[in-house]
Amino acid sequence: MTERDSAFAERFARMADNGQDADWLDVRRRASLAAKGRRPRKPAAVAAALAAAIAVPALAIAGAATGLIPGFRGEPAPPAVQESFARFSASDLPHAAVDRGVRASEAKGVLEVRSALGTVRIWVAPTESGERCRLLQVGDAKLAFSCGSPVLEAPFWAGVDDLDNGIVVVDGRAGPAVASVSVRLEDGTKQRLALVDGYFAGLATSANRPVSIIVDRGELGTSTFSVPADGAAG
Repeated sequence: MTERDSAFAERFARMADNGQDADWLDVRRRASLAAKGRRPRKPAAVAAALAAAIAVPALAIAGAATGLIPGFRGEPAPPAVQESFARFSASDLPHAAVDRGVRASEAKGVLEVRSALGTVRIWVAPTESGERCRLLQVGDAKLAFSCGSPVLEAPFWAGVDDLDNGIVVVDGRAGPAVASVSVRLEDGTKQRLALVDGYFAGLATSANRPVSIIVDRGELGTSTFSVPADGAAG
């Protein structure tokens, strides 16, 4: 674990309940309380902030010093991650996945992105109901959990968390028709985002926020979504 990842683990320690991490929406709530002056998490267009930290192509080069780590895809989840999936599945809290039958032992890595700001990982586990559950990890901290259809019907969705240290955590999904997702940042640069099995995630800073997202769906055309200064979807 890098020094930056250790800092993330320490920073997120106050957000997580070491005795019970099943209520992930509560983790989000406590994260919001812990952050000073953060902008709220918004769906859709806020995915663009990812580009500030992981400016790598969709087909990343193996052995790259930073960005997408190709060898992470399909890696079995370690015991600690499997336990998190299992605890959420067995919980009786309102937002738990108790009725979905999460197969925690089958959890595997989908996406790992490394940058100077830290490391972000997405783990996915299948369910007895045919869905997939996703766990977002930043450093050693488990920040978000959600379950849904293995095939995204919408073109894409995304969310962002502004932390109190100027770091932005971004994660999202893209539908099967999406060939690529690019963003235009405040400084005018355009970046293409890394995309693995329909998932993307990464870290950015609040100093160079997105102004628009460009979603390319091949023959279906390209759509541009504006991102207002407050981070809301356009």
